[in-house]
Amino acid sequence: MAARAGANLDFQIQPDNTITARHVRPDARRIRGLLKSPHAAPLTVEQMDKAVSKQLRNKHAASHAGRKSAGR
Repeated sequence: MAARAGANLDFQIQPDNTITARHVRPDARRIRGLLKSPHAAPLTVEQMDKAVSKQLRNKHAASHAGRKSAGR
């Protein structure tokens, strides 16, 4: 089934360097935690940068590890 314009897709790099895409269906669990308490202190730019960097490292760690070991 082809995805429609505006659909959310998840791309994965496979160990053989092929790229797969799958349609991500909306799920209420995906937005859990988006709304914070109005009493919580706002994050600093540095805290946000650190969190984004950590998320990207974690997300791509498996694909990077697979590529490093595949070349040996």
